[in-house]
Amino acid sequence: MPPPDGRAGVGLRSLLAAALVLGGAWVATRPQPRPDGQHVLASTCTSLAGRTNAQRANALLAASLLSGRRLPPGGELSFNRCVGEWTPRRGFVRAPVSSGGILVQAHGGGVCQTSTTLYGAALRAGLTILERHRHEVRPRYAPPGLDAAVAFGAADLRIRNDYAFPVQLRAAAVSDLLTVSLLGAGPAARCRLEVNGEPGGTARPLLVGGLGRSGGRRIMRQAGSPAWAVTTTRLWIVAGRPDRREVMSVDRYRAASAVINVGAPPSDPTSAAVPL
Repeated sequence: MPPPDGRAGVGLRSLLAAALVLGGAWVATRPQPRPDGQHVLASTCTSLAGRTNAQRANALLAASLLSGRRLPPGGELSFNRCVGEWTPRRGFVRAPVSSGGILVQAHGGGVCQTSTTLYGAALRAGLTILERHRHEVRPRYAPPGLDAAVAFGAADLRIRNDYAFPVQLRAAAVSDLLTVSLLGAGPAARCRLEVNGEPGGTARPLLVGGLGRSGGRRIMRQAGSPAWAVTTTRLWIVAGRPDRREVMSVDRYRAASAVINVGAPPSDPTSAAVPL
């Protein structure tokens, strides 16, 4: 539970160091007061660079469905209930999504980037995490241990507001950054995130396609990813010193193979690799 007298502040250096070391496209900003008297309890961004247009569309649609949500004191938020089913009727499109480490086309591909961005903000704001799931293979838009996989009806992200005041969500994209901010009437509890881990082994490339065709070439269809083992800990700071350590997750991600099309015709227009 956030200390009621907690002062605004975060372990920004620790989190940014984790992003740099672990290769995540992750940005954290310092909580600050707003002209309307509200405080930005935490704000986290993930990069949309390299995502397909369909993945972007799904991530932004999910963000629009989250933005403006209000959590009263003691209130809970379910990502899946807020966003709803990822159906064409509701505007979600088919986009690449990881299934067992292999990218397949499915409605709602890209939504997990929005849940991941919300998870980062909730962690840093000191909200209580009731449910969170890792991906099977580490996604590239966040450091290992800081992702949140969702699947409607199967895996959810649920958070609770234990502050004495309401917390409001703001989610939007500016240029290539998807941002989720959490606002409240009082200052944020002071906490810091530590992400400790290391990469493991890699998987052999998976060769597919017309192996017997002459005059073809090799095209990277999907970039690979190494295995990871990480522990994410939240430190509560009181009077400038760590007061309590909260282990948020111990995650193990498996390695994913790069998928290479062998013997593709030189005129193939889809030659760019797609990241997980």
